[in-house]
Amino acid sequence: MKLITEVSEDIQYITEEVGGKKNLYIEGVFLQSNLKNRNGRVYPKGIMEKDIEQAYKSIKRASIRELEEAKMEVFSSFLNKLSKI
Repeated sequence: MKLITEVSEDIQYITEEVGGKKNLYIEGVFLQSNLKNRNGRVYPKGIMEKDIEQAYKSIKRASIRELEEAKMEVFSSFLNKLSKI
């Protein structure tokens, strides 16, 4: 599989750190459909919407896993503290 990338100088990357965890945000145009991009490709809106929906579901599943892991870590810590009482 080959990774297709485009470089744009108009994108601003914003890094935010909260509680020692860094979050990265992209500000600017990220995706466009029905327009020719710089490498001459045109991505139809219907195809792009389908791919975005799949990516969103994948991100959501990963986020839920992270939340579950965090909850288990807190619960484990709580049980550990209880066992010392």
